[in-house]
Formats: sequence, structure tokens, C-alpha cells
Amino acid sequence: MLDDRKDTSLDRGEDTWIAVDWGTSNLRVWLMSYRQVVDAKTADTGMSSLEPCEFEAALLELISDWLDDHSGTRMQIVACGMVGARQGWIEAPYVQVPCNPVASKIVQPKTHDQRLDVNILSGLSQMDPPDVMRGEETQIAGFISGREDVSGILCMPGTHSKWICLNRGMVEQFTTALTGELYSLICEHSVLKTLTDKKSADADEFAKGIARAVHAPDMVLNSIFSLRARAVLQGANQIETAAFLSGLLIGSEIVSIMKNMPSGKLYLLGAGKLGELYSQALHILGHDFEKINVTELTLKGLIQARETLTKVK
Repeated sequence: MLDDRKDTSLDRGEDTWIAVDWGTSNLRVWLMSYRQVVDAKTADTGMSSLEPCEFEAALLELISDWLDDHSGTRMQIVACGMVGARQGWIEAPYVQVPCNPVASKIVQPKTHDQRLDVNILSGLSQMDPPDVMRGEETQIAGFISGREDVSGILCMPGTHSKWICLNRGMVEQFTTALTGELYSLICEHSVLKTLTDKKSADADEFAKGIARAVHAPDMVLNSIFSLRARAVLQGANQIETAAFLSGLLIGSEIVSIMKNMPSGKLYLLGAGKLGELYSQALHILGHDFEKINVTELTLKGLIQARETLTKVK
């Protein structure tokens, strides 16, 4: 169990380091003493709000009081996520599957502050069919930690949901579904934008949307437009329309992807409202699965990556 203490008075020895999860919208940092959390901070300075030359300053704004001004020792920093994207601080090349999720390609951006030893983790890629991930591989490493020989299928809900085939701790292949982004685009920019309410839920309509995906998988586009006609002709409200659309898209994703997945134990790595929706959908579709809370997986993965990096050095 990770201990979320906040005592920053520890000796800055070789077991002190900083873990960083730098996504598109947010930045999370943890001051670590080996595997123990000493302090943690967050900011909304995600990759999308920064130019490459601004990343160092954004990081220092959060961690400057964790750095030692006198010893001359550089602080080891291990970072994952969109910080390593082409639009990020510096591009970290992808590692092609099959591979261990904690890949060995590390990039080190040049820093003006000599106290920083920044190590950015690479993402994973797949050539056929083409696919990429950046950030999720660290969550996968966190999931594998303590079960290095695990095999099965991982479902990772998100704006871009990931489905991963694991074989004895190795990522064999994966696929991405644009489901979350498509749902937002339809609700916010299509003919349904005034007919949907994403803030509330309707379990019955969600289930009906899943049923539609099962019984008419080749009619998804028609089913989406029929929601407008239903609202006009039958008076379906915004909550019902949004719930049906959510069930239709998530159901379509699960049905289509599971058809092409090998047999094996299914794990759902989810949290919050989206994780619960996928849990409901998998239950409705008759899939047995184990639900794993993803809250600590990124940090566990960063710990694994740091230990691998330390061995290499």
C-alpha cells in the first residue's frame, strides 16, 4: 500500500526521487522516498497549454521546494504521459509491441536548472494495424506489478479506450476505440447538441442503447440519427437521449472488440463514472471480469520504471 504522507523533511539521498504523470490537461507530481509517497501536488498545466520551452518552468513551479540548493545532487525525475509526445517537452520514441510495458527507451531533455535529472518514458506502438499509446503503458506496468506472469485482456476506459492483450506480463497487441471523444463530439457539435444532457444518467436507456448495439451492429450511424427523430416525434428528454447514445457507443465498442480478442481473463481498469458505465455494459453483455481500481496504477508503474532505470544505470 502506498503511504501518502506529507513530511518533506527527509534526507535527500539516492532513494529520493520525483514521479511525474504529465497528461494533456493536468500535471501530477509525487515526491518519493524509494516506494513511499512523501508529498504530492497537482496543477492544470497540461501538455496542451504549454510550448516545449515552457515545460521546465511549469515543473519547477511545482517542485522547487523539493529540490536541494546546496548539495549539488541532481534530483532524479521519472515522467510518463503526453510530456513525451511530439507536441510535448521532447519526443520519446515509441517502443513496438510485443514488449514489456515499462519500455527501455528513455529520453532526457536538456534543462537549464542543473538540479534536474529528467527521464521521460516512451509510449508503445503497433504496426499492424497501426496504433499507439502514451501514458497507458505506465498504468499497465502498475497493474502487472506483483503479478508479473499475468495473462489476459485489459479494458481501459477513457476518451480513447484501450484494449490490451497480455501474455505473461508482456503487451502482445492492443487496440484503441475513439468512443469517449466521439460521444463528446456528438453531444456538443452535432444535431443532438441541444437534445443531450451528459451530466445525468438513465440506467434503463443506457441498457436499451447497448441492446440496440447488439441487435443492429451494422446500423449504428442510423441509430444515432434516429435519436433526433425520437426526441422530435416522441418527446424523449435530454437525459434519456444521452444515456441511450452512451449505451449505443460503449456497447458497440465492446461487442466489436471482444469478437476479435483471444480468450482469457478480462480485467476492467476503470474508475469514476466512466468505469462504472463500462462495468454495467460488461455485465449486461454477459462478460465475466475483475474490476481493478486505477487510482494508484500510474504511480505504481512509475515506481517500476524508476527501478528498471536505476538497474540500467
